[in-house]
Amino acid sequence: MGFDPNVLFGDVRRPAYKTQDAELDAVKARDKGIAMYSASRRDLATRWFTELVRAANDRGLTLAITPGVPSEQLSDPVRIYALHDDQAWRIPAHRALWATALVDGRWTFATEAQESMLLGYSLDQRASWLAESRWNQAAFGSATVYTLLTAAQRRRALELGKRCFGDVAETTGMQLFVHGDNARVLPSALRHVPSGCTLARAAIDHDLYLDLFDPKHRKRRRTVWQVALTAEHARELNAAMRSNVQFLVGKSWR
Repeated sequence: MGFDPNVLFGDVRRPAYKTQDAELDAVKARDKGIAMYSASRRDLATRWFTELVRAANDRGLTLAITPGVPSEQLSDPVRIYALHDDQAWRIPAHRALWATALVDGRWTFATEAQESMLLGYSLDQRASWLAESRWNQAAFGSATVYTLLTAAQRRRALELGKRCFGDVAETTGMQLFVHGDNARVLPSALRHVPSGCTLARAAIDHDLYLDLFDPKHRKRRRTVWQVALTAEHARELNAAMRSNVQFLVGKSWR
């Protein structure tokens, strides 16, 4: 239909603290319970860590280093915490959360809220972060893909209880698209959706995501990748769904 999905995305992230020093200042003032940084063991020998040690020491804060959770992207992770000594209880509590939250394989919005509380963010900060997280992703721990649905395709998704976009015949040829790591759906995205269409999204597992999209796109910025579903991938899509189909309605996903 000649639509350019780039118009739907931009960099609209709003970090709770603009700089590392601002976050450490909040911990010093006890406006935040603890600061946490994920890093590699190799980072402990860099200037960044030296400056972090100096900044924490200048504020009378303690640094604690614990093993992180290895991943495909980082095999030697550590977590670095900056805190007042009387807030040390937050570290084992945070580690216990990570030790149990993924037992069923999924990180959820509830565990995200719990982690934000353990890290000492304020109620307003937690609410803002969760709202932004719900806006930016269909589910934690999975890749979010987008598509435009015609009125008939939207009705079909509704008939199927939003469990999938449709059967193999209905989804073969469907255009899916994703954005780069530094982009987010713009609050004004709905204004750019073609008349008669609905912007829809769903979370899919990473195996199918990597089959569909060149993983190199994660290293690029402000770019949208599109792919037309083959019959083979259309057959795999329904089994790979990790969320319901969600429609952009106003300024929320439903």
